[in-house]
Amino acid sequence: MIHLHGKDWLRRACLVLTIAASAGARAGTLYTIDTVTHELQSFDTHTLAFTNIGSVGAGFDFGDLAYDGSTMYMSQGFAGTNLYTINLTNASTTLVGNTGLGNLFGLTFDGSGNLWGGLSTGNRGVYSINKTNANATFIGDPGVFLDGMTYLPNSKQVVGVYAGQTGLYSINTATGGSTLLSTEPYINNCGIAWDPDTQKIWVMDWSGQVMTIDPTTYAATIVLKGLDAHDGCASASPAPEPATIIGASIGVLALLRRRRTR
Repeated sequence: MIHLHGKDWLRRACLVLTIAASAGARAGTLYTIDTVTHELQSFDTHTLAFTNIGSVGAGFDFGDLAYDGSTMYMSQGFAGTNLYTINLTNASTTLVGNTGLGNLFGLTFDGSGNLWGGLSTGNRGVYSINKTNANATFIGDPGVFLDGMTYLPNSKQVVGVYAGQTGLYSINTATGGSTLLSTEPYINNCGIAWDPDTQKIWVMDWSGQVMTIDPTTYAATIVLKGLDAHDGCASASPAPEPATIIGASIGVLALLRRRRTR
């Protein structure tokens, strides 16, 4: 058994709590692209403030963003068929490879780190995409065009928006099929992202609106309007897993108990 002396126990306890807190410290931050200025922006879901990061270093038109826990990825949409990583500090892009998909409007990672894409305008399809070389594998036809995609960790499902129409759909990643979840709201071509901090789906709309969707009732609320057109949306702040928080708490309690019984 390790015996902690002096202030060592307190330092160890503080370290455990710091690790637990840091897991959710960045929650509430989304990333999107202003398609008028071509700027990558961060967005605070509490203050509703946008912050310019830099001009996107590759063509982007109706594309999307997706984050794998360490790296942000970008599909070009109409602007090209390449998959890029994008630097969240200065918006510079690095080529991953060519997907061969010219209308890849939806992009998201699931809870297992798999990258999924959805097509819109002209063709329909759900694709599995290799994040190392951008190779795309057709999974199936969802029956709808997918303009924005995200992953809901609570229900463990990939969802997509049929923008320009109405409909939020659950996507079966084994078959590519889709199931209608809600006909609310009407969304113009967009990016959507699950925010673990507010526990809501956020929408960046081509019509210059920002809205939220409740994942339980699917009720939509417009929180901002009159903005530039935006597209692509992803959270780079995954919430700490319950096991992480519980484990950290148990660790602190164990340290305190061990200190008291010495």
